[in-house]
Amino acid sequence: MATSMANEKSDFTRTATSFRNFVSQKPDSQFPAESGRYHLYISYACPWASRCLAILKFKGLEKAISFSSVQPLFKKTKESDEHMGWVFPDSDTEVLGAERDHLNGAKSVRELYDIAGSNYTGKYTVPVLWDKKLKTIVNNESSEILRMFNTEFNHVAENPSLDLYPPNLRAIIDETNEWIHDEINNGVYKCGFAKNQETYDVAVKQLYDALDRCEEILRKQRFLCGNTLTEPDIRLFVTLIRFDEAYAVIFKCDKRLVREYYNLFNYTKDIFQIAGMSSTVKMDHIKQNYYGSFPSLNPLEIIARGPNIDYSLPHDRYRFMDKTRSFPAESGRYHLYISYASPWASRCLAILKLKGLDKAISFSSVQPLRRKTKESDEHIGWVFPDSDTEVLGAERDHLNGAKSIRALYDIANSNYKGKYTVPVLWDKKFKTIVNNESCQILRMFNTEFNHVAENPSLDLYPPNLRAIIDETNEWIHDGINNGVYKCGFAKNQETYDVEVEQLYDALDRCEEILGKQRFLCGNILTEPDIRLFVTLITFDEAYAVIFKCNKRLVRDYYNLFNYTKDIYQIAGMSSTVKMDHIKQNYYESFPTLNPLEIIAPGPNIDYSLPHDRHRFSSESDDARLETERAIKSLRSTTIPLPMAVSSFSDEEIPPQHQVFINYRGDELRKSFLGFLVKAMRDAKINVFTDEIEVKGRDLQNLFSRIEESRVAVAILSERYTESSWCLDELVKMKEWIDQDKLVVIPIFYRLDATNCKRLEGPFGDNFRKLEREYRSEPERIKKWKEALISIPQKIGLTLEGHRNECELVDSIVKEVKKVLIDMSSKERDNSQNYTNIEGQSTKHHIENNIISSFEPLMAELDQLPPRRPQVFVNFCNDELGDNFIRHLVWALRDSGINVFTDSYKVKGSGQTQEIFTSIEKSNIALAIFSKRNEFALVGAIVREVTRLLPNSPRRRKLGIGEVFLRALTATFIFALFIYPMPMPDVNFFKIGAQLGSSAEINYQPPSVVTGGDLAKVQRAVCMISNNTAVAEVFLRIDPKFDLMYSTRAFVHWYVGEGMEEGEFSGPVRILPSGSWCRRSRGRRRRRR
Repeated sequence: MATSMANEKSDFTRTATSFRNFVSQKPDSQFPAESGRYHLYISYACPWASRCLAILKFKGLEKAISFSSVQPLFKKTKESDEHMGWVFPDSDTEVLGAERDHLNGAKSVRELYDIAGSNYTGKYTVPVLWDKKLKTIVNNESSEILRMFNTEFNHVAENPSLDLYPPNLRAIIDETNEWIHDEINNGVYKCGFAKNQETYDVAVKQLYDALDRCEEILRKQRFLCGNTLTEPDIRLFVTLIRFDEAYAVIFKCDKRLVREYYNLFNYTKDIFQIAGMSSTVKMDHIKQNYYGSFPSLNPLEIIARGPNIDYSLPHDRYRFMDKTRSFPAESGRYHLYISYASPWASRCLAILKLKGLDKAISFSSVQPLRRKTKESDEHIGWVFPDSDTEVLGAERDHLNGAKSIRALYDIANSNYKGKYTVPVLWDKKFKTIVNNESCQILRMFNTEFNHVAENPSLDLYPPNLRAIIDETNEWIHDGINNGVYKCGFAKNQETYDVEVEQLYDALDRCEEILGKQRFLCGNILTEPDIRLFVTLITFDEAYAVIFKCNKRLVRDYYNLFNYTKDIYQIAGMSSTVKMDHIKQNYYESFPTLNPLEIIAPGPNIDYSLPHDRHRFSSESDDARLETERAIKSLRSTTIPLPMAVSSFSDEEIPPQHQVFINYRGDELRKSFLGFLVKAMRDAKINVFTDEIEVKGRDLQNLFSRIEESRVAVAILSERYTESSWCLDELVKMKEWIDQDKLVVIPIFYRLDATNCKRLEGPFGDNFRKLEREYRSEPERIKKWKEALISIPQKIGLTLEGHRNECELVDSIVKEVKKVLIDMSSKERDNSQNYTNIEGQSTKHHIENNIISSFEPLMAELDQLPPRRPQVFVNFCNDELGDNFIRHLVWALRDSGINVFTDSYKVKGSGQTQEIFTSIEKSNIALAIFSKRNEFALVGAIVREVTRLLPNSPRRRKLGIGEVFLRALTATFIFALFIYPMPMPDVNFFKIGAQLGSSAEINYQPPSVVTGGDLAKVQRAVCMISNNTAVAEVFLRIDPKFDLMYSTRAFVHWYVGEGMEEGEFSGPVRILPSGSWCRRSRGRRRRRR
């Protein structure tokens, strides 16, 4: 069949059909449109036949036109020759879905053609429209059968109003049909039956160009020719439904799968779910045919398992539906069925609460435990309690008296075969399900009920943020919402390892974003925040154990944890969380994961405790301001702490970019690049760099950034040539250079410039791998090579293995400034502007905060006689010495601060006296705590820390030094005692000299006070009077103290009145030995 359609030139050409008669309603027609007269022969495996069956179903013509299917496998059609073709089974039960020919008793479709015309010599194809009366073939051309079914049988159709070829759209339908047919319907066959590599490469490029074109069209509208279903949609669907399961493998169409196209995949699900369409798809027939009927393509006839995609799952095409739909947004008409245990349902309840729709839309919850939904089968699903008091938080179904969610689906559609999921938005008037897709319900609640909402101004999908919201929704859904389930239901270690890595990559990405802004898409709450919250709130209590997502807990992420508390405390959100429902469901509803159904107690986190997210608000709330004013009045001598690095408001528009940085992201994004961008910004150079990884999704936007820039910095590294996006940018840069519109400065980052120019070494090897991958695009490869030869010829800068990165950064900035100075006066003016770089690395945020924290102290120290050095930096060499510390020291010295640091790594070598001498000479010591410091274990560093404390047995009068030492001592107490906590949760670098009278330093040996008279205590090492004082003291040290205070991350030095001895024994055990850190002990006063 199809194999014979490849011509000698290796091009696939489909043979024209021969029977082209037309059924018509005209009285004189040879084939009048009579009900019951015609029969359609099809194969479920054949896309051309399936599209005819689809329109027969859509129009409701099953009673007017009968149909039957052949077997899926090609077989010999006659004993006398070797022809292989469509055959009928010997009985109706031989092959499920296929029937013997009851009309003519034919053994094959070939026999039907022989009956119709004994001299027929063409192809024996399906579909075949058969005239029972004249016993002949009316038509075997699928496109013409589509048109006949669309118009000529309307008088007997159940759905006569459906018109897939409306007059007003015929021009665009004809045009679309043409390229869909040639480039996609036939395109997959051209790939599969290509006789050589060259032919295949051309065909596969044409195919994917057409699929990309469809993706772009479907991004803007529901169907190919607008928001109504038309003929091209049916033609395209029959190819898409076969693509991932068959064409990707047997025809080698695997460059990108349909399920990897966001819009195409949702579009396929949308059409599949149109009434009648799913019955036209029999995937077992499709697979058997394609894997078993083409021996030249699959000689062993092994059938690939395939992804077995469930196309009945929800889609997002609702967003294009007509606003005049039959479900008006009426108050009181709809009811939301949820489960508090389901994150998908909970997010719908959340927006209902946030919008204030409680009075307009009622809601109720099922039980948390899934149970049998029918006695007749074993299905386990969501059920309602028998009474409203049986399960706290769950209610029986007062609307329909249903026992389960499944019963609601049966009421709505007795033929429903999909999943019985929540949420369910129910129409009380029509007693049917309006929608069961949570993302669509979110959008409806967000906009369609504003006229009855108590909070209509809240918009979680604002027009100016829709692009970033859609993008964020996509990776949050796949990487986190579904990511935890992928981990939990992984079938083997390898799969689990991949999924858990993707999950934590996504969580780390969130943590980084939330370090810069209050919410995911800026400083206002949007849809992705609700989607993420429902997973985060369940994470530590359930997913960490039952799904084995315990690499890092949400409470181990500083920003994510505070963010979760922030959203939880928004009015209405806490009522959407019922942790008892969540735990019961996850621990008892998945016997394969928890066969004994033991429920872990969990951390029982109190999300109502304070958080720090107000630092991103434009103005603090009244309570916070009141607290700060009260503390100011009590602590009049404090030095104000530096505020967090501010960012541009949503309304601000950054000026035109001056410098574009071209680099390979994964290799440099969080290290060298971050420092380079910061240095440029400090020099007031307006710089653009792809910090949010938009490459590949919006390459044209990056090209626009190149065009508007004056200087391009190309950072060439060994792995640079792994990225086609980097090379595309380089080509664009060369184009602009050739027009004298751009100056490029190449940076050879730990790369031999000769290897770069000659494409040698790892740099060249990576390019050759990429060249093989893109061999079908020779013109693109040629441009890459020209750019790679041209750009390195420019005068550039090199970072050799021994060179300090800071020096290179400084050189780059100087070179860029030199180029910009030579620009026109207008460009020089522009060079004074700079923009906010959203993706700055955490490291240079810390650097800014350290320098800012020291400024008040340094201002006072500058009044004292100069001492050298001024600052001693204490750190763990192996982890920080080669990168972060160099940048920090460089920045401190640029600020005029004299710094000493152990650059020669003499710690532990017996030559520590030099370090101790430097400590004694310094005014300020900067102790950098990181994951690998482990101060309780690394003796050399602890000795340095203790050296920072006065060694005199009597109290010293130090003036300004005493203020500093009080701060320093409290800093060490704070840092050492929270050591068991995850180190990233603590921002040590914002600690300033902000202590008042609540903390006193006493350097006398400790003494025991009897009788519980605290007033007599004179010799405690460090005394903080009570919990309130502790809270105030540490609040002055760090505005994020609420986290520390809530988790008791400090030590009561005095074990006495009302305190249990073992209450804080854990932190005490980790203290290093030394008289300065002993605790005083008092006796508990006996009460009478």
